[in-house]
Amino acid sequence: MTYCTDVSSLSGVAVGQRSDIVSLSKSSSFSPVYASTAWSILTLGEDSWSISSHINLVRRPDNGMFNNASIAAVMSQINIQQNHKTLITVSVSDPDGDTIRCRWANSSNGVDECGSICPPGSLPVNTAIYSNCTVEIIGASAASGYAIALMICYILIKQNQIIIFVFTYLGRRFH
Repeated sequence: MTYCTDVSSLSGVAVGQRSDIVSLSKSSSFSPVYASTAWSILTLGEDSWSISSHINLVRRPDNGMFNNASIAAVMSQINIQQNHKTLITVSVSDPDGDTIRCRWANSSNGVDECGSICPPGSLPVNTAIYSNCTVEIIGASAASGYAIALMICYILIKQNQIIIFVFTYLGRRFH
């Protein structure tokens, strides 16, 4: 069922939310995709979009429970100043307390995560995404419109740190 959750007549934007109930077998693993068109006019990319998720109904190895989906929230539409670096932070949380990282959506893993708005071609040059779900963008021209497609990923293993020691090699000795 689709619900309209917000409308801005000033911006000409409507925002919605959709939920579906389906019956699945135990230990299923699949990627549902919801795709359509109807973006407002974009400067780069076309008007098709695709949203996907990966659902794995195998119990977690760390606690024997099913994984809960990470949650992301951001306001849409965001207005940014021309020729000014803007940082957009996507608020993310995980009910299981897993570490969350963000990455650009893509269509190269057998699942179309972004339709015709896959980065980097759909965004201004030098737009960057950081693992903490912050996007750095500079809008080069006024009245431009861009769609940002990113994926929220969780890291099950909490201890993923590596220690690196930089040394100077002098003959047979390390300093």
